[in-house]
Amino acid sequence: MIVSQVRQLLHHHVSPDGPNSMLVPARINELCERFFVSGKWKGMLVEVSLDATEGYVTLPRRCESVLGITVQKAPKTPFGRWYSFSPGGPGEVDLESYSGPDVVVDQGDGFVTYKDSPYESFRLRLKVPNASDRNAGNSFIIKGTDSDGKPVYNSDGEEGLVVNLSASENTTTQYFSTITSITKAPTLGYVTLWAVNASNAETQIGEYEPGETNISYRRYRVTRADTSEVPTVNALCKRRYVPVVSENDDVIPGNMGALKLGLISLKYEDTNDLERATEYFTRALSLLNAELREQRGGQINTMRFSPHGFGLSRVAKHY
Repeated sequence: MIVSQVRQLLHHHVSPDGPNSMLVPARINELCERFFVSGKWKGMLVEVSLDATEGYVTLPRRCESVLGITVQKAPKTPFGRWYSFSPGGPGEVDLESYSGPDVVVDQGDGFVTYKDSPYESFRLRLKVPNASDRNAGNSFIIKGTDSDGKPVYNSDGEEGLVVNLSASENTTTQYFSTITSITKAPTLGYVTLWAVNASNAETQIGEYEPGETNISYRRYRVTRADTSEVPTVNALCKRRYVPVVSENDDVIPGNMGALKLGLISLKYEDTNDLERATEYFTRALSLLNAELREQRGGQINTMRFSPHGFGLSRVAKHY
């Protein structure tokens, strides 16, 4: 189901102004964000294939977190950020001397590029294929550190460098050593980000969708003893909530009954009738659960427990 369909079918549960009311997509976004944080409903699982050559994988924008993962076709357990600091964990791994099993560890959210720059010090180049996006009104605000490791400030004394998209290629004179934050204006087309060294060699490190504004990706470290092969990683991920913008955007979850009950719940919440708001939202979740049960069919999920090798390295046999 797409936004234009929801407008026609459910607008009367949002506003008396008809299907063209600007309140309709705003309410859809408010409701769907709540659905996303309430469970894993139909349409919220995404499978992606990623290259872990650099020792990590960065999830695409529309993926929130890894639920299951395989490295070189073998299933692995994705460990949390605390795993490296736990007594039975790997600690700080020395990749040159590492000889343990393949390990996947969450590095958290907040990464702004899908790949780190291969250069210690680099300028940034923004390429704008869509001519309609090439104007000073479209800009990027980029925060990071300079070649000396100090935060980058603009000429007004504010942290961050403003890069206007005034040409097909826009290159900074400022050199960076790290990028910590990117805020982007909405565009009509994709914009790519490149790291450029002193010799003008460039490497693409980012690509941003038209509707992206506050950039933030999830990253996982993939540690392997065998580095002779390019590691392929397949991950089953929870879809990240992304607000709908255009009339053709998919509304997820797309269950009509759940959307109707959810919109009614928001109306009662606005009048401070929290009891009825909770009742309608609970009924909406019941519909989503029922839909999910039917989608699963007869499949049975089994749980297998297998201790990792770090904490039991001195035990002759462990199961």
